Amino acid sequence: MDLFWSRGYLGTSMKDLEDGLDMRPGSIYAAFGSKEQLFLDALELYAHGMQEEIADLTRDQPLEDGLAAYFQALAKGTASRGVGRACLIVRSLLEAADTQPVILGQAEAFLSQAESGFTALISAASVRGDIPADTDCPRLARYLQSQIMGLRVILQRPGLSATARLTLADDMLAGFLAVAAGSRAT
Repeated sequence: MDLFWSRGYLGTSMKDLEDGLDMRPGSIYAAFGSKEQLFLDALELYAHGMQEEIADLTRDQPLEDGLAAYFQALAKGTASRGVGRACLIVRSLLEAADTQPVILGQAEAFLSQAESGFTALISAASVRGDIPADTDCPRLARYLQSQIMGLRVILQRPGLSATARLTLADDMLAGFLAVAAGSRAT
């Protein structure tokens, strides 16, 4: 996963995989079937890990507190998935758009699953009273997903100070909460 994340699918050669996995090409093909399948497996591992991480940070606490913890972990570089990196799924979606239809389809499926997970998270917060009961949960989930993706991309800028990173995370959370306050189901 780290090789693909740092170099992309197209930028990772079989030689890179051999060295990274300490396996011969025949063993890689026997274990995974193809470079593409190995990549899809890595992408799935990443997608499930991201969902678990967000669920862990938002479980048993108000939505605002859980999201604040997650945004701050991203800003500090302490989130277990994504220290200093943009979202692997988004990167894969962009890289595969014109040349890798299977990867493109899987990246889109994982983004849809993440959006569904955010919808469930926001729905539960609405039931608990963390946000208004008549919130348009799918709409707010798409917004949250875009906030997280945008934050992860901006945090890659090498010139951002630690203070600027933390302030940006706080601002992104404030923006989400403002939208949540006005995101009524129609």
